[in-house]
Amino acid sequence: NNIFIYGCDHTYWDNGNGENHPSREDPKPMHSRLFPAQLDAVCPMFSYEDCRFHVKRRKENSGRVVCWREFTNNSYTLESSFGGGDKAHFPESAHLGVSHYEKMGADVCKTLVQVLCVAGEE
Repeated sequence: NNIFIYGCDHTYWDNGNGENHPSREDPKPMHSRLFPAQLDAVCPMFSYEDCRFHVKRRKENSGRVVCWREFTNNSYTLESSFGGGDKAHFPESAHLGVSHYEKMGADVCKTLVQVLCVAGEE
């Protein structure tokens, strides 16, 4: 249930296969969790508690993991349950509709602005 994110934790960076791009810096601890944590503060439909940041072997060739290894610390897959959310994040057993997805998209954009503006001040 709920809307959540799959991300990539820094502890999976060096898998010994040489798959990380040589020009990429090592990811910083907790860096990949900043955007989902801020999204949780902005969007009541989003659940940080349901997010996962592990990189399973079967996902090594997924777009999320390849982009993370090659280009950026911020590579995510946003997932949504068709069945809606739990009591804490959404009316229980309510199905998500177009208006919910539009609201979620607007909240993702708001969160990106917040995270990028803070990152730009460093």
